[in-house]
Amino acid sequence: MSIVLGKCYSRGSTVDSMKLKEMQAALSQALEDARQRQAQVSALLRGSRVILESRDFKEAAPSIFDACKTLLGASGGYISLLTEDEPRSQVVFQTQVTCLAR
Repeated sequence: MSIVLGKCYSRGSTVDSMKLKEMQAALSQALEDARQRQAQVSALLRGSRVILESRDFKEAAPSIFDACKTLLGASGGYISLLTEDEPRSQVVFQTQVTCLAR
């Protein structure tokens, strides 16, 4: 704090509080990003475990789909396989999606 001609002035406190808020926002964003990455890695590990424990991919597809759906927040979708020798992809797993009109 500085005193000039009987008046008190506070320097830097506004800048410091603004920097503090910016730092808090950056830390909050970094924490959210880290949580999202952790959720993605967990989903990948669950999917990998299911594949290793299953006898074929079609058996594992519903579990893999559920992990991806939860991560993305999707309400439905499908998994398809694309091979070099087939012109079209083959749907392996599909869910019904109900669209609600408003």
